Amino acid sequence: MFNLVWKGLYLGSQPIAGDEPFSIFVAHNLSMVDIVRYLSTGNNPPLWELMLHGWTHLFGIGAVSVRFLPLVFSSVTALLLFRLGARHFDWQTGLLAALLVTFTDYHIHFAHEARSYALFGMLTCASMAIFLRLITDKASSRWMLAGLVLTNTAIIYTHFFGFWVLSIQAVIGAAQLWGKEGSERRLSWVWGVVLPVIGYLPYLPVLLDRWTESASSGTWVARPNGIFSLVDMLRTFTNERYGTSNFYGSKPLLTALVLAAALWGHIRYLRANLQKVSTVHVAVIVWFLLPFVLMWLLSFRVPMFHDRYLIFVNVAFALVVAVGLRNFIPGNRSSALVMAVAATLLMLTGNPDVSNGRDIRSVAAQVKAWQSEHPGVVVVICPEWFDLGFLYHYDRECFASPTTVPDFYSYSECLRSRNVVALRGAEALATSGVDMTSGVILVDADAQFAYPENGLIAYLNDRFERVEQAEFPEIFKLTRFRPKSGQVD
Repeated sequence: MFNLVWKGLYLGSQPIAGDEPFSIFVAHNLSMVDIVRYLSTGNNPPLWELMLHGWTHLFGIGAVSVRFLPLVFSSVTALLLFRLGARHFDWQTGLLAALLVTFTDYHIHFAHEARSYALFGMLTCASMAIFLRLITDKASSRWMLAGLVLTNTAIIYTHFFGFWVLSIQAVIGAAQLWGKEGSERRLSWVWGVVLPVIGYLPYLPVLLDRWTESASSGTWVARPNGIFSLVDMLRTFTNERYGTSNFYGSKPLLTALVLAAALWGHIRYLRANLQKVSTVHVAVIVWFLLPFVLMWLLSFRVPMFHDRYLIFVNVAFALVVAVGLRNFIPGNRSSALVMAVAATLLMLTGNPDVSNGRDIRSVAAQVKAWQSEHPGVVVVICPEWFDLGFLYHYDRECFASPTTVPDFYSYSECLRSRNVVALRGAEALATSGVDMTSGVILVDADAQFAYPENGLIAYLNDRFERVEQAEFPEIFKLTRFRPKSGQVD
């Protein structure tokens, strides 16, 4: 309950932004059949949008409403980590792991985002909890196996990277069988990996197509900056990059302290249990390190090493750190003190109102104000895919209009009727046919990143006079142009 309250304090304070408008629009305005049909052409398996479809039709598309499900999923993740840690280690370890995903801004960010990542993290915890019971318990039930099959199926229909979770289980399960006599209990997990893959066969061509395109054309994610990308990711996991890094300056102080203490704790634990190393202890380390390092290495070829794609790794990181800190100093009181200090540091450096750095709400308000002051002015948005985010805050009624896959971009006509156009650059603007005699408002949503040669500023400077500007965190620049004296465009 504390987790839910802490993460929910500022649930609706940040504007709907990033990819949230896309998920909300698809989920709310398309039928369930069209959701599956449309998403099969893109980068997103459909489970999250299908869930959000029913939710928004019951509770609407307000910020608090669409983010409530991720909030719940993120809070359940903390509960699952507590139970996993308490079952296989002790309750102190479980508690610290739960606190790590309660106070880190990383998890608060995804609890406040109407996307699939909080669901992905929760399903990963549930899946790994069931899987570890299957490979360690002497008596495992068919219900447990059914739970693993269903959970793993849900994971890969939530995010393509869910296959990493299945791969981790395959590696851990195979290693656990090595040198031991096979048994029905130890092999039961295989069905938990194989059956979801079989159930995914109808969607497999989509995955292969997306992987092929990413491998050949690249992705929006940048290639790693060597070893520094690993360090930066660990800093993200320990509150040194989400809004509070200036407290430490440029040095990863908290990250270094936490990781050094955790590493020493694991060394002590392994030395004390050298004759009988815990299967779960090794499994948790593999769960964290294997995808963390492999995704970093693969990203030099196909970039994928990004914080949002690593949420299934982060939950393992929380357990790894909790186990390490629990064993840092002998004795329950000493280790409890170490864990209390770590949890306190994370709480003090955490921020329950993590900024998403996308103040679209203010952008839309400023555009409306300028349009009111200067009737007839044309609003030009670049890049073109920023239109949904802008529309959510600019005209909610237009945003929420039902549509079908063939007419998916019908909202563009709604925008155009309000003198708003979204396009890629100067060439598209020149051939758009819009009437610019009253001037132009350029909404630049980091167009230089998406289209380095968009040419819009040069085109507008050549034909208009720059009158006023406004900037909003972190990437939005608004510029109002009026026709040059004596010139009509």
